[in-house]
Amino acid sequence: MGYRFNPTNNLLVDASLFYNDYDELRSIETSFQPFPIPTIFNQFDNQMFGYSYGLELASHWQVTDAWKLIGTYSYLHTNLEVTTNSNYTGSELLEHNSPTNQVSLRSLWNIKDNLELDASLYYVDELESQKLAGYTRFDLRLGWQANKNLAISLGGRNLLDSQHSEFGGFGSPGSAIYTNEIPRSYYLQFQYQY
Repeated sequence: MGYRFNPTNNLLVDASLFYNDYDELRSIETSFQPFPIPTIFNQFDNQMFGYSYGLELASHWQVTDAWKLIGTYSYLHTNLEVTTNSNYTGSELLEHNSPTNQVSLRSLWNIKDNLELDASLYYVDELESQKLAGYTRFDLRLGWQANKNLAISLGGRNLLDSQHSEFGGFGSPGSAIYTNEIPRSYYLQFQYQY
């Protein structure tokens, strides 16, 4: 369910609410056979169920003819359970496998007709099941339209920190076995159109 409205001529607000109901989600069921050789079996089944709900907010504010601000916020809550016949223990890990809160603010500024400066600030909540902390990321880009065919951009990503983890894998419940670090980076881009 969503609603979009313009409180003023230069401000747009977009709001959405959602609810998802899940059943027969994949689970891994473990069984033990003592004879003739003691063996543990893992088998895929569909013994998990649950729901998720949340909201998303976005706004576009044309501050001046040359400057626009874009802000977003999202909230996600997930609840997963297993049937009484199941012995799967991973549902709680999966509940916390996505960030609960995410926020972003982008600034798009046309300094001149051929020169633009874009800045983006992001916050992403922790991933509890992967033991990863939340992080804040700041990106910056300076773009120059040299002529009608050539555009040049100079930018940097993740400027607040030398690196941060965005996702990882987990072994035993709640313990990360690897993480992927996103490093600070810089780029120079040339775009030429015939």
